[in-house]
Amino acid sequence: ASKQEYFKTGTSLLLSLAHTATVYHFVLVPIAWAQKIADQTDNKLDDVLVPMISTVIRVTVVLVGTVKAVSIVDPETAKSVLALLATGAVAIGFAAQDTIKNIFGAVMLIIDQPFTLGDSINIGTHEGKVESLGLRSTVIVLLDGQRVAIPNGDLAGRSIINITRRDFIRAQDLVHLEMNTPADKVKEAVEIIRELLSKHEGFDHRLPPLVHVMEFGEWAINIRFMYWYKPNLAKQMEFNEKIMIQISEKFQKAGIRLAAQGTPQNR
Repeated sequence: ASKQEYFKTGTSLLLSLAHTATVYHFVLVPIAWAQKIADQTDNKLDDVLVPMISTVIRVTVVLVGTVKAVSIVDPETAKSVLALLATGAVAIGFAAQDTIKNIFGAVMLIIDQPFTLGDSINIGTHEGKVESLGLRSTVIVLLDGQRVAIPNGDLAGRSIINITRRDFIRAQDLVHLEMNTPADKVKEAVEIIRELLSKHEGFDHRLPPLVHVMEFGEWAINIRFMYWYKPNLAKQMEFNEKIMIQISEKFQKAGIRLAAQGTPQNR
């Protein structure tokens, strides 16, 4: 090859590299702008998609620029590089199936938003608060304080119960009266419970409490009561304790005796 050809090849190579560098720095501008907007918004979709798209764009620019530069120096080598890249892409695709699945799972979770950070959720045998949502997995702090990381790909395909978002907590209990309790006292017991629950805090007229004699059991007359409470489990448990104490006090004043066997059941 003549010096003129070397000069021409060198010039073309430098121009190609300069062009690649220019394009690379050019795409950094909208990427930085998009990242700035993502940091200022509460939309978690931006926080996942912007870095991912940014990486894909930058890698694509570098690969295209590299292949173009190699094709200027040696077209045959460029073909080999393209074939190698294609083979590598297929191999990486097979090897990274789970990773890709988890990334798309994260995107679907953010789009659908079955939960947000801090929500209490139930997924199969796991129940706890969502601590973080990453590209690979979602971390949940369980009720016993342990942390479990669930792959996003698996999470996106499962049924998720969002405890935090429920409008009310439904509570049920049984009160057991002695089998020889007179009918008028059974009615009075029902009215006592009904009156206490009809005045409970957070009462919603759309969901009135239910109090009924359920059955004559083997050892007790069973009264079931059901009520709906605002979605705060700790406060609901405090309220349930208060109701049970008030029922006991009013029953004692009315001369209504609870059955000696068995204990109230929670469901």
